[in-house]
Amino acid sequence: MELSSILLAFAAGIVGASMGGVQSFVFCGLVGMAGMGIDAALGGGIAWIGAIPFGFWFHPAMAFLGGVGAAGYARKMGYIESGKAAAGEPLADVRKPDVLLVGGLVGAIGYIVMIIITGADFLGIAADGGAIAIWPVSLVLKAIFDGGDIFGKVPDDIKAKGGRFGNHYDACWAPQQRGGFQKLVLGLGWGAVSAYATWFTFSLPGCAGFAPFIGFFVSASTLFFLLGGMNIPITHHITLTAGYGVLMLVTANGGTVEGIALYDALLWGVAMGMFGAFAGEFWADVFWVYGDVHVDPPAMAICTVSLCTMTFFPMLGLDGGVVLPIIIIVLSLVAGFLGKPKNVVA
Repeated sequence: MELSSILLAFAAGIVGASMGGVQSFVFCGLVGMAGMGIDAALGGGIAWIGAIPFGFWFHPAMAFLGGVGAAGYARKMGYIESGKAAAGEPLADVRKPDVLLVGGLVGAIGYIVMIIITGADFLGIAADGGAIAIWPVSLVLKAIFDGGDIFGKVPDDIKAKGGRFGNHYDACWAPQQRGGFQKLVLGLGWGAVSAYATWFTFSLPGCAGFAPFIGFFVSASTLFFLLGGMNIPITHHITLTAGYGVLMLVTANGGTVEGIALYDALLWGVAMGMFGAFAGEFWADVFWVYGDVHVDPPAMAICTVSLCTMTFFPMLGLDGGVVLPIIIIVLSLVAGFLGKPKNVVA
């Protein structure tokens, strides 16, 4: 962990705060897709993706997290009204340099936490590095800037409608994907196409390094439309976990996709995509909905699922076969039946 890297992470946090955390995440997707094209055209191995979209410019644990931290600070100082909303607003417009500096500090902290948790010279935990850093740092930010309560207080009127897990629209993260069957179908569709793209890309020479991230970069880029007011679904916690499901199969197969049937890849991708979809909303109800500092539901879902595909499933010998993904899909179906929003007329 070099000082130059910490300083660059600090700069990335300033960038994320100045342009907006969500905006920086969109650029992570756009630049990532461009990088995949360049990498594939030049035969692979140019390290563009690791240096820019997943490096010291747009990495979510630096730029996005810097925007989130700066938004929480700006709300605490009374510069803005909502810390959640400001996670998707360019905070340069607040015209307070201290806000941007806090973004830089949070970006540096995000990088340090990520290296400590996942770095081979430190804890070396196998999981998505960005997600496993964003989650705990965001909780600390919520505790600091939102009154010390990381869960938030459930209002009495919401308690009367079923409480924190009442599955209602009155207090929720993303209404366009609320409800069990809505998440089930989104997990199916986005998980399947991401799994296919990952499986196919693993078969191309020089493209294995970015194969699991195709769906993630596409999903991140689609948030451009969300910023423009279109209620498209938020899907990167579905597409990335689907890609990680295929990556697990490839890793267990000696690092090659040869011999892995498309149907097996799709089965695991859909199962992990559904897992990610349900985990995202569950963690949103736990940490995001109540309070006014952004704690990222997709990052929490990606952390949860990636710990399974990269650590727990391989450790338990569950990184292959069809039984476990079928069980997860069946459980998702059950959750779909049980998860109809309460205050919606059928």
